[in-house]
Amino acid sequence: MGEKKKILEISAETKLLYGALSKAETGEFFSYSRLSALISMDVQGRGRRYLDRARHMCLVDDEMVFGVVFNEGLRRLEDSEIVSVGEGTIGKIRRSLKRGARKLSCINIRNLDNEDKVRMNIQLSVMGVISHVTRRKSVALIESRVRQHNDRLSIGTTLEEFRKEDSFDK
Repeated sequence: MGEKKKILEISAETKLLYGALSKAETGEFFSYSRLSALISMDVQGRGRRYLDRARHMCLVDDEMVFGVVFNEGLRRLEDSEIVSVGEGTIGKIRRSLKRGARKLSCINIRNLDNEDKVRMNIQLSVMGVISHVTRRKSVALIESRVRQHNDRLSIGTTLEEFRKEDSFDK
């Protein structure tokens, strides 16, 4: 049998921050100074990792999402505000894909062996599909279908909608 993974111990600082954040009401604000005072450490500096871990625990264990108020603190988001997090994530993914594809375009393919060429083409193909389905036009297509069905579309249905529109061939 393989080695068992070690369970990470949760630091006292993380426990203190989690204790405060996990009791937050929707819309409640926590200033960085208040959070820093809890652990006697600057949560925007050395104590950042403890705050990040506490936020992650709130997300995973309590389904609580906290947004950043730039240079001021954290606020527990309302459901309608969490929707914007998804939109922001799609934009971040698109920007990351562009950077990754740009780096892959620097490769001199003549220097690659067959296996590396296959790996590169797999990565570019996957990046291309993700980039395509996250374009504004593609998101608008999905939006129109979601509005028609008034529910989230399955992956199969979403791909079928793209096939019908023949948008993968354009």
